[in-house]
Amino acid sequence: MTARIDLSEEASVTSVRVTGRLEESAARELLELCQHRTGRLLIDLTELVSVDRVGIDILKDLRDAGARFAGASPYIQILLNSGAGPDSSPAMSHEEEESE
Repeated sequence: MTARIDLSEEASVTSVRVTGRLEESAARELLELCQHRTGRLLIDLTELVSVDRVGIDILKDLRDAGARFAGASPYIQILLNSGAGPDSSPAMSHEEEESE
């Protein structure tokens, strides 16, 4: 199974849901969809099963550009936060997302 990317826009928030396996080609498509959006960008990773190195790098680039993550599994959070500097915002877990 490859990744599926669903995008919805409401007011000033763009929500993107990524499901399946985020490999290089789908990660580049995700970047293309997200990089020119204005307003808040929320990327839902609840159903993300796995991600390759290019996918992690692209997710980190999106995070550095202001995107917020929701629903990242503990494993995906570790990958996103590996090598992250002290100024990086970590991915939100299911519990953190619900408390906001």
